[in-house]
Amino acid sequence: DNAFRGKLSDLYSEVLPAGGGGTFLDLGSSWVSHLPDEPRLTNVWLHGMNREELDRNPAGNGWKIVKSFNDGDEINQKLLSSIAGETSGDNSITTNSMLLPEVPDGSVDVVGICAAFQYWRFPERVVGEILRVLKPGGSCVVSFSNRMFASKAVGAWSKRTADRERLQYVCDVLTNGARATEVSSDEMIPKTTYGLKVERTLSDGSMAAAITAPISMMLGYQPLGDPFLAIVANKQPSSR
Repeated sequence: DNAFRGKLSDLYSEVLPAGGGGTFLDLGSSWVSHLPDEPRLTNVWLHGMNREELDRNPAGNGWKIVKSFNDGDEINQKLLSSIAGETSGDNSITTNSMLLPEVPDGSVDVVGICAAFQYWRFPERVVGEILRVLKPGGSCVVSFSNRMFASKAVGAWSKRTADRERLQYVCDVLTNGARATEVSSDEMIPKTTYGLKVERTLSDGSMAAAITAPISMMLGYQPLGDPFLAIVANKQPSSR
């Protein structure tokens, strides 16, 4: 709803480069842009499932990548064969298996993921790609509400019914999902390994939505608006 979009826009304005410029990568995007008018970005690259929707997004001005992260490529098939039950993270997933080869290493200031994380079967692999494309110190913002397409959401998401459980799930995947080691041609320069560190989580309206859930079921909408849930994580040197 409009309140959710406004809160996400405000959050983006806090993490985007303060002086303007920079590059934003919108994963799981559509025809809607949640970016604020200021600060103004140099590049807005879009990823999604529908080219027509990406073409309608008013913010996009560069890459428009149409690709499913759930496709059964060789790596995903290997992951499927190795999974026995649910896993909270797979540190063997590295940035050598690029999902978005169009996006250069260390080129993105902020990655945004709005209402898409719950549909990815291999989110740890996506985290590896986020680490690859983010600049050191860059931010990843994952946002969602309590709505979802139940037939499309992965089991790890739908089995968690409380907002706090889903927030924790995203935090676990972001921090445990992957590590990325910078490439250096100079053997004398120590290589730095990076990971994502959660800086803050936001849960606005979650309790009110839970209390009014019976009324929402009767009305077919949430009278107090959608809860706004978000995680901000930064790419930082990892000790692991």
